[in-house]
Amino acid sequence: MYLKKNNFYVLILALLCTFSAKAQAYLNPFSQYGLGEIQTINQVNDKGMGGTSYTQTDPNRYNFANPATYSNISYFSFEIGGTSDFYHHSDGETNFTNFDPGILYVSLAFPIDTAKRWGFSAGIMPYAKIGYQLQTLSTQSGINESLYNTGNGGLNRFYMGSSIRLFHNFYLGANASFIFGSEQNTLTQTFPDSSQLYGAHQTANNLTAGLLCDIGFTYNINFSLPYKIKNPDLVNYYSFLKDSLKRLEKTNTGGSYNSNANNLNAKIDSLNKKMRGLRDSIRSNEISKKNGYTIQLGGTCNLPANLPTTQTIDAYTYSSNLSVSDSLSHYVNQSGYIFMPLGIGGSIELASEQNWKIVASAEYRQWSKFHGLVGTSDSMNDYYSFGIGGQITPRRESGNNIWTTTNYRIGFRYSQMPYIVNGNKVNEMGFSIGAGIPIGTQKVRLLNRYAEDKPKNWPYLDVALEFGQEGSMALNHLQQQYVMLSFGFHIFEVNWFQKHKID
Repeated sequence: MYLKKNNFYVLILALLCTFSAKAQAYLNPFSQYGLGEIQTINQVNDKGMGGTSYTQTDPNRYNFANPATYSNISYFSFEIGGTSDFYHHSDGETNFTNFDPGILYVSLAFPIDTAKRWGFSAGIMPYAKIGYQLQTLSTQSGINESLYNTGNGGLNRFYMGSSIRLFHNFYLGANASFIFGSEQNTLTQTFPDSSQLYGAHQTANNLTAGLLCDIGFTYNINFSLPYKIKNPDLVNYYSFLKDSLKRLEKTNTGGSYNSNANNLNAKIDSLNKKMRGLRDSIRSNEISKKNGYTIQLGGTCNLPANLPTTQTIDAYTYSSNLSVSDSLSHYVNQSGYIFMPLGIGGSIELASEQNWKIVASAEYRQWSKFHGLVGTSDSMNDYYSFGIGGQITPRRESGNNIWTTTNYRIGFRYSQMPYIVNGNKVNEMGFSIGAGIPIGTQKVRLLNRYAEDKPKNWPYLDVALEFGQEGSMALNHLQQQYVMLSFGFHIFEVNWFQKHKID
C-alpha cells in the first residue's frame, strides 16, 4: 500500500478512538419525529461539495449513495470517515449547545471483473439517530401538570452492493441494506404541586431489523473541445531573450560613446528586433489541442419496504413517594412494521479531464407516507433537497507539491426537512468547503507508478467543513445551528484482487 501498514493501522485506530469517545449524549429536538434524524448518505469528499452524491467521475472513487458508481473501481479501496458536530439549539425560552463526535462510515470496494466493469462494495454506517429530552408544563382545573418525554437510540445500516456495465457508458447497480437498531422512548407524567394525585410512567422499546433495497444508474457522455496553446519552445526562448535583454540593459549605464558602448547598444537593438519577431511567431504558431470532458448522469431509487419491528411497552402509575401503585399495561414483543416510503435522487456532473468538475443534485422522499407502529405519519412531510458543488485541482502533473495537487471543494444545499413543527414545514440551508489532500510520500507523487495515464489515484485525506441552520424561530419556534467538521481517509491497494502473470 502507499502507506506503510503499521502507519495505516495506527491511523485507523486513532480515528476510531477519537470519534468513539463521546463527550456528551446525542441531543437533537428534531429527532423526536419519525425514525429520528435520518443521516445523509455522503462520503466526506461529497460533503465538501454541498452533499452532491449520485455521480462520480474521479478514477477509483465511488459513492455508496449510488451503487452504479462501484464500476468506477479499478483497485481495492478502503474508506473510513468521522465527524465532530457542534449544534446550538434554541426554542425561544431555552438554549443549549451539543457536541457530537462519531464515525460516519466504514466501507470498502473492489473490482470483480475490470473488463466488464463489474464492481462490489460493502460498508456500515449510522442510518438514523434519536436523542431528545422534552418537558411540557400545563395547568388544568388549577392543577399543574408536567410531562417529561425522552428518547434515545438509533438505527444502523450495513450494505452490500454490486454494479456492472450493461452497454457502452451505461452502468447499473443495486444495494441490499440491512437496517438494524433499537429505540427507547419514555413518558413521565407528574403533578408537582399535589401529593394526592398519582403520576404515570411509560417506557416503549422498539427493536427493528429488516432489509431495504435501492438501485442506481450512471451514464457517461464523453466529448472534447479544441483549444490552442502557445508553443512552449518559443515561449521558453522568448523568456531567455527577455532575461538576456534585462542583463544587457542593466550593464548599459548610458552617457558613454566608446566602441564597447556601441557594441552593447547594437546587441540590445538586435535582441529587441529578435523579440519582436518572436512575438509574431508565437502568435502565428499556436498549437491546437483538444480538452476532454465528461457529462455524467446518475440516479437512484430507494424502493418502499416494511421494516419488521418488535415493541415492548411497560406502563404504571406511582405515588408521591415513587412507589409503584398499579401496572397500567405490559406488552412484550408486540410485532409490527415500519413503512419506509419511496425515495429518488439524481445528479448531473460536468468534469474536465484537466482539473475541475461541477455537480448539481436533487433528492426527494415521500416521508408523508411514512407509518410507524401505530399507523400514523408522526407529523412527517415530504423531503426535498437541492445541492450544487464544485472541485478544482490547480495541477494534476506528477512531481508538483502537495498543495498544487490538492482537490479544493465548495458547495451549497437547500432542503425541506421531513418534519412539521408548530404547524409549519422545516427548512435547512447549508454551505460547505472541503479539500482532498494527497497523503502519499514525495517519492510516490514523483514516481506515481500505479497511476495509469494521469496521477489521479493517490490515497487521500478528505476534509469537509459545513455550516448551516435548520428550522426557524419565526415559523417553527425551534432552531438548530450547526458546524460539522468531517475527516475521511481513502486508501487503495493495486495488488489485491489482481491476477499475476508468471514469466
